Amino acid sequence: MVPQNHAQSSLTAFFRQFGLGRLLAQAGVCSRTIGVPGTAIIQFLVGLVCTERNLWRWFTEAPTQSPEPLPFQKSTVYALLKNPHLNWRRLLLALSYVTIPWLRPLTQRDAVFIVDDSLFDRHRRRAVDFLSKVYDHGEHRYRWGFRWLTMGWSDGSTFLPILFSLVGSRKASNRRQATVSAIDRRTVGARRRREAEEAAPTLVVRALQDALRAGITARFVLFDRWFTTGKLVAEIVRTTGLDVIGMVKASPHIRYTYRDRHLTLNPLYRQVVRPRWARTDLIGSCIATLTTDAGPLPVKIVFVRDRRTESKQWLVLWSTDLTVTDDEVVRIYGKRWAIETFFNGAKSLLGIPREYQGRSYEGCVAHVTLVCIRYQWLALEARQADDPRTIGDLFYAQCQELADLTFGWVVDQILAAFAATLQDDLELTEAQIEHLFVRFLERVPERLRDRIVRTASMGLLKVS
Repeated sequence: MVPQNHAQSSLTAFFRQFGLGRLLAQAGVCSRTIGVPGTAIIQFLVGLVCTERNLWRWFTEAPTQSPEPLPFQKSTVYALLKNPHLNWRRLLLALSYVTIPWLRPLTQRDAVFIVDDSLFDRHRRRAVDFLSKVYDHGEHRYRWGFRWLTMGWSDGSTFLPILFSLVGSRKASNRRQATVSAIDRRTVGARRRREAEEAAPTLVVRALQDALRAGITARFVLFDRWFTTGKLVAEIVRTTGLDVIGMVKASPHIRYTYRDRHLTLNPLYRQVVRPRWARTDLIGSCIATLTTDAGPLPVKIVFVRDRRTESKQWLVLWSTDLTVTDDEVVRIYGKRWAIETFFNGAKSLLGIPREYQGRSYEGCVAHVTLVCIRYQWLALEARQADDPRTIGDLFYAQCQELADLTFGWVVDQILAAFAATLQDDLELTEAQIEHLFVRFLERVPERLRDRIVRTASMGLLKVS
């Protein structure tokens, strides 16, 4: 239902490959609830970004240009987006559950969960339900909107958003109350509205538990410095069993136990760092214990040079897995940048937040879910276009063939050069040279000898 042929075929294949119709039915989006096939509406909304129009402009301009009218009206779409009975979280989580196994065979590296938040700006629409004053760290001022708390999964090459929450302010004076008061408190929409008033650390732990319960696994959880606190990290380790790698603020109020001394990060840095590490980016590491409400938490602390400044500034990384090397801590934490790319692409290219201008909180949740589905679709398309391993067994057959050709070419060149040397310097005949090669192959291990005989063409030589 995308009005562009090149995108329609790709999106239709995506919906069919991962069974979006069945997943939509599980989330409650079916013909019985909205009167028309839910798959048609969702596919249209996901592909709407390819038309460079928003929903209002499409229904205003496109009907006069499209030979095939849509089987639904604009009111049907808005009724779908504002329906409080539809479980958009289940839809996105179920889609992630079927797309991640498609990516896992393509990489051998550890998968990670990445958690971060960004500003969902609705500054020009102050009548939206639960709209709150949120601090914008880019402009250093408060704006009306939500904290877009997102958790994604990444294998180091592809990032997939799997869960999110639109969080408002916990202070009632900074939050606009809902305009719809008659919503049934037993519905999914009512639960999402109650969730908007909860603290972000509570939502993070719950999101990790939901992902693990749905069958999505990873080895590490990655945080930036706004989420890496001793209380949250200890809670995640205790309730989920996952290890955490995150960047830490150099707070003067947090003390670590190191060699029976209680030190903050600055004295600990002077204890760990040595002059011989001055020319490296990894300037020191140690294992210390952090005291939390849940008990002592042993962490590996890695000091890294800050490349953004020319002065001797440094950054600090935590790892609850004490067996990981310093290089691995830095390499794994580097995967966190994928969520920043996701936020940037979602806001600049995929329609957040300007495509949907409704005032319903449920509509905002539905729109963000559709944007996450768009991102998953495009991420898988990019991976399939760039990664040759997606062609399956044919890729490995080609790799095996190239390996054999490379080995045969090397053996051929070595034996040819050796034969030319024997013929020029010792003036041996071809029969004598062939006799020497046969004697040589008899002394080579059998497995290697069979491969040489099978792959080397030998040129003038005839080795059997």
